[in-house]
Amino acid sequence: MRPLLLLLSSLLINQITFTSYAATPPIEVYSANTTMVHLGQAMQELYPIIFSEKKFQDPKNQETVHQDLESIIQLFEKSGPHFNQRSIAYKVSYEGMLQHLKESQIVLDKKNYKKANQMLRAVPTMCAACHAQDGTGQKHFLSLDRSQFDSDYHYADFCFTTRDYGNAIFYYDRFLTRGGQYRSEQQTEQALIRLMIVYAQMNKDLNLAATYLNEYVEFIKEYPSVKLKLLFWVKNIQDAHNKFNTGYHNLDYVKFKNLEEFTQAYLWQIKPEDESKALPYYVILRGMIYRYLNSGQKVPDAEMPFLLYWLAKCDKTTNISDYSANADVYLKECYTKYPENKWTKACRKEYDAYATLAMK
Repeated sequence: MRPLLLLLSSLLINQITFTSYAATPPIEVYSANTTMVHLGQAMQELYPIIFSEKKFQDPKNQETVHQDLESIIQLFEKSGPHFNQRSIAYKVSYEGMLQHLKESQIVLDKKNYKKANQMLRAVPTMCAACHAQDGTGQKHFLSLDRSQFDSDYHYADFCFTTRDYGNAIFYYDRFLTRGGQYRSEQQTEQALIRLMIVYAQMNKDLNLAATYLNEYVEFIKEYPSVKLKLLFWVKNIQDAHNKFNTGYHNLDYVKFKNLEEFTQAYLWQIKPEDESKALPYYVILRGMIYRYLNSGQKVPDAEMPFLLYWLAKCDKTTNISDYSANADVYLKECYTKYPENKWTKACRKEYDAYATLAMK
């Protein structure tokens, strides 16, 4: 059953993947695509270093990180005009990423390498969230392969970040099912979440998501709490599939009213301790919000605090570490730019609670 599912998944994912653009000469103001090409050249050195504590402690590698980070910041600054022409979610993500990179540089300059490493490890997650916004699969940084990473998990994460979803599926699957390699509880849970994101958010195939994730129940018995969550996820995905399949919701044509109805039906009454069980609904909602924001229609300011609040909740829930830079950015954007909206108070309350948790 599993080999058939892997083959089917690869065929489906190939429908949303494209090859990377060829490198182009530097220009004064970089387009988004040109930025990604040049960014890839810096990331080829940076990515394997930041996900290896041993490599990050090497003074020579630390100098490489300094140089590459400075280059990446310059690239983002030059591409600003092009990101600002995209949807509001892109704009907010771009501003948040640039600020996060600059703060990481400050920490690095102060030689606080442990904190700098932690902050830089958040960058791929921010990249992945931004790359998932437009629903395309244009791959980046194709010259890195498995041999340059310490584990299947870290290479799968790299593939997920760079939209190489076919290889992400393959290596997450190998990480979860092959014996003989260390896997932490957090890595196990995050791998399952990202597989869910590929199927339920990117590919919009809830039935395959439920079927495919259910195959992993037998492989994660050493972590009962993760296994229990997975069983809840499979049940909730199947429930959502049944309702979408009967026309209760529509994954493709999203209006603001649909988003309000979805949050009221699935998420509004969720208790904080039950948010992890409801994670599939957050994954589905994030995909719906992205499609709404990228539909080409003008989004009224009155709707933005609602959208930013739920994007923050979605990002925080799908990132199981205590800190999600994207959630931080969305919530601050909500309560600073839209102070008079009824959702502003909710954004501020969520931000304060979230900031307290992240500092513990």
